[in-house]
Amino acid sequence: MMELTMFQKLQQLPLLQGLNNSELQDLVSIVRLEFQQKEQEDIIAEQNDSCQRITFLLSGSVRAEFHEPSGQYIFSEIIDSPSVIEPYSMFGMVQRYTRSYICHTECSTITIERKQFINIMMNNHIIKANMLNLICNSLQQMEKKLHLIYDQDTTTKVAYFFYTCALTNKGQKHIYIKMETLADIIGETRLNVSRSLKTFREAGLLTSVRKSFTITDMNELITRYVM
Repeated sequence: MMELTMFQKLQQLPLLQGLNNSELQDLVSIVRLEFQQKEQEDIIAEQNDSCQRITFLLSGSVRAEFHEPSGQYIFSEIIDSPSVIEPYSMFGMVQRYTRSYICHTECSTITIERKQFINIMMNNHIIKANMLNLICNSLQQMEKKLHLIYDQDTTTKVAYFFYTCALTNKGQKHIYIKMETLADIIGETRLNVSRSLKTFREAGLLTSVRKSFTITDMNELITRYVM
């Protein structure tokens, strides 16, 4: 397979889709793009850091980690390239990252300062439309999660909790949490939670080692027990 050119990689990025080579050349000529090669475990952004730039992931994959503020649990998932890291966090009253982003593999990134990006976006209807689509899709996903009505079945409650923690439904997810804590969060007994996790294990959807749980197929888990 032929290696993609830089412009082809840029055209795959969510916010730059729809731009032709000429438009990309114009963009590169007027904007300071900071290209970086990162090693595995390098930190791209940390939870609660001020979000004053937009970061595009050109190659590799990153681990998105959410640390529950009171220390009850850590939820992590893998985000593959090409992607853009929390573009919505540049806007609103609280302009901070909601998660930490650590290189899961070697990565290449492009960064644009917030002020420059906003100027580009306001003068390019394609980028503006792409940004609006990303923000709206994110809001629609949150709205969907908030308005799901589930019964009092413990297994559904546990699956729903995992679902609300995730950025995407794709791939594996990892959560570090005590079973007692999980039971308290969803208002169930430890025994009932243990039975639900056993159901997921028997279905091939979860593995566990002490306080660590790996959801092997989030999409299948949601399809079976939430939707």
